[in-house]
Amino acid sequence: MIRKIIAIPLASSVHEKKRWSIFLQKYRDILSRFDNIIFHNVLTNISPIPPLDNPRILLLIHLTGGTSRIAKNIFNKYRNAIFILIAHGFQNSLPSALSARQYIRRNGGIVKLIYNTYPSGDKIGKTIEMVSKILDFYMSEIIVFTDNDVFEKPKLLEKISMKIVKWSEVMRTLNEVSDNDVKDILAMLSNKIVNIDSLDTEYLFKIIRLYCAMRKYVSDKSFVAVDCFNFIVKYGFTPCLPVAMLNSENIPAACEADINSLLLISILSTLGYKSWIANLTAIEDGYIVFSHCTASLDILRKIELINHFESSKPYAVKGVFNLSNVCIGRMDNEKLDVYLGKIVTVNDSQERCRIQIGISISNPSEILENVTGNHHIIFSSNALDSLKSFLDLLGIKINIFD
Repeated sequence: MIRKIIAIPLASSVHEKKRWSIFLQKYRDILSRFDNIIFHNVLTNISPIPPLDNPRILLLIHLTGGTSRIAKNIFNKYRNAIFILIAHGFQNSLPSALSARQYIRRNGGIVKLIYNTYPSGDKIGKTIEMVSKILDFYMSEIIVFTDNDVFEKPKLLEKISMKIVKWSEVMRTLNEVSDNDVKDILAMLSNKIVNIDSLDTEYLFKIIRLYCAMRKYVSDKSFVAVDCFNFIVKYGFTPCLPVAMLNSENIPAACEADINSLLLISILSTLGYKSWIANLTAIEDGYIVFSHCTASLDILRKIELINHFESSKPYAVKGVFNLSNVCIGRMDNEKLDVYLGKIVTVNDSQERCRIQIGISISNPSEILENVTGNHHIIFSSNALDSLKSFLDLLGIKINIFD
């Protein structure tokens, strides 16, 4: 089912219809080009609040003044929705929208106000496009590959369903993967991995079969978390390459079953950007070293598969990043901290995870004092404007350290 944005025009019964009907038609014309919007009948202060089926996004159009109470009543009935208030510069539209926004904010709701003196398609259109991405985000499903039973979700992922897939179940299906599927994947990887001919084929084929088996449980609407260390101990090889391959296919995936990091990875993927979950490994003179082993294959060059750092089991991903100007991000339920930096060359160490990059930032020691945990997400600085717009609609604050 395609989720819809519900647009509800609001008008005061005191205002003559002829005074606001021209604005109504202009907003109808603007919104008619979006196929995911349901345009509701006009509500007045004497209209009952309509029954709606668990709306995600409500677009309230303040045609006149005297409509803040209607908006407040709608909010009280559908508190879990994201509210977009639209106002113009006449008929006391803006005063009512401001009053409604303050009420929704004060009562813990998520609300965004769009104002133009005259109804304008440009600002509204950009907001609708971003809101549509939020709908795509919430239509997804979290898949956790693990042998555990309970995982806590960040607040922003609470509305997304989560499914646990047991590793034991996945491993039972490995032999069901056809040889032709393995050969097809191997041919694709041969064009990407420079040392593929020197690898242990028994383990390489087993890892490819694991990827194919995992792929049966996920779709292009999945966000994937992989509980990897328990898997490595139990089965003697790693799921690093399958995680990297999923990310290459625009299926956001996080290792170590880090669902909190998966949140930012998934938002960036929804916006069309690849990212990398990494350990903050060391702080040197002028730069920070990050390392891990599951970067998307399409943001790397000179890709190799080598033994995993901690376990020495086959295989971890190693490569050189194609990115230059990057952001270092870590997110919680209320804010995203972002450091702007540039990738610099570092000397590889056998005592760190296999992909290793240095990121030059203005004050490396500052990040050590301020970070709230280990895993950080590395992504292109080109994503920052879209990310700001997305999180602004969700009421998430961004702190940018230049």
